[in-house]
Amino acid sequence: MRAGRGAIPMLKQEPGSVVRIEDGKAAIRRWRSDRALGTVEMDDLALAMNEALGTLIDEKTTRMIRRRGRYVSTHEIGKAAR
Repeated sequence: MRAGRGAIPMLKQEPGSVVRIEDGKAAIRRWRSDRALGTVEMDDLALAMNEALGTLIDEKTTRMIRRRGRYVSTHEIGKAAR
């Protein structure tokens, strides 16, 4: 059974300290409000995530391109350039 809002705050014990769950929720709310839609912080975060995701997709995806009448994977081209 869950406690109501007036109940004693729940605690999460970690090695050497006790952290109030409400403090964690407040920190998350502050982080989210600092990175609201349209803010510089959110734009920076979105750009970093998109670059990381794009790099991961590029590493895992093989593209075939036509070169001199035959199809070659982009992985082969990358190896030949090294």
